[in-house]
Amino acid sequence: MASAAFSKRICQKEARGRIELSSYSDLFALSLTPSEHHYLAAALEAGPVAAEVAIAIDQLGCVPVLEIRTDPAACKEILLCAHICHLRPGANDNASGVALLCELLRTAAESLPAVRLVFAPEFTGMSAYLAATAVKPVFVVNVDMVGGDPAITGAQLELECSPPYLHHPLQDRLAELFSSSPELGCRVTAFKGYSDHALFASKAVAVPAVLIGQTGDVYNHTDLDRVENLCPDQMASLCKLLTRFLVEAAPYYDVPGFPVTSAQSKDAWPFNIYALFDACDEAMAQDIRTRLTDNKETYARLQRAYLAAQWHQESLGDSWAENVIANFRQAGRHSHGRHHAGQR
Repeated sequence: MASAAFSKRICQKEARGRIELSSYSDLFALSLTPSEHHYLAAALEAGPVAAEVAIAIDQLGCVPVLEIRTDPAACKEILLCAHICHLRPGANDNASGVALLCELLRTAAESLPAVRLVFAPEFTGMSAYLAATAVKPVFVVNVDMVGGDPAITGAQLELECSPPYLHHPLQDRLAELFSSSPELGCRVTAFKGYSDHALFASKAVAVPAVLIGQTGDVYNHTDLDRVENLCPDQMASLCKLLTRFLVEAAPYYDVPGFPVTSAQSKDAWPFNIYALFDACDEAMAQDIRTRLTDNKETYARLQRAYLAAQWHQESLGDSWAENVIANFRQAGRHSHGRHHAGQR
């Protein structure tokens, strides 16, 4: 398969988009730039086209889940996470988040309270990790794209909050630190649910988690997500801010958590799109896949509707997503067991 569906022109540059296929797909996908697609389409209009393609496959490639603890004996910790989704991650998405946490650990490990770092494939890796460890940290900070230079990429730094039913004073403290650092231009937003922090919002985990990330990076998910687009000074400032936050967080380790009874948390695992597809009829599954292809916001909409139903929140005003999740829950197929553990 050859497609330019996710490619685009950015100023005078052509960005090759990222194509994601199921791990069970028999297809190989070639991502074309817009000009390559135009050239191939014109050639096909003139008649049959023969192409010779060499594809190198490394079946040994894998992305592990890595855990680092500053105090293995601690019973209370803050969890910091960043995702490594690909063997060749984008410089901003999310090599920047991983690099920032590595630098934080290198420079400040001895001054920090008990901290646990987790590097894992986004969603699937963290979901499997939670199922295997049942970890219950005091608070979670998910460090996503944080390096994009706004002047180059158009990226906007954001602090995404936990859902309101999991509000924690550490979230307020982190927001205060960002407000006292106007040079970072960070805005505080409500819960969206795009990344690993959303997994902690399920009733089965029930831990407040925030995300530090960026939106609007024009090079995201393309081959132009490169090191030269990053701002080292911005990453250094964020590293210092997060270090200060962690050092000041120790008194908050004793803030009461969010106890959920075993009956309340039964079958209340984090949202899993694969379990949802299994529970849908063919027409609904195809509708969801089409919407996901057209707009990544679809996943977040389903995630928020799923969590709102778990926590018996009021309607979000998203009738489509709420109807899909209602049918999912009625079918009695929740994201647990082999699905929650990332096993298919």
